[in-house]
Amino acid sequence: MSFKNDLLKHLAGNIIVKEHRIRYQKEQFDRFICSVKMPSLQSESMTLRQFANEYAQLIEVMTENSHYNKCPKIEANYDNFGE
Repeated sequence: MSFKNDLLKHLAGNIIVKEHRIRYQKEQFDRFICSVKMPSLQSESMTLRQFANEYAQLIEVMTENSHYNKCPKIEANYDNFGE
């Protein structure tokens, strides 16, 4: 396994996203699979800063998707707010 794949495995296994609605072990596994297949994370020419930004964006997108693209921090997204 390459250094980059080892790094992606390490990141997926050690970052727990509390706002993600899927059980964290499943979320970590899914994030690892997505990160390995994500072309922008496989670029050999990106800087460490670019890699970190791309990975952070992946976490944000996956968290938003777990909340059906609604902000996980706004309770009104999930209850009967306004009724």
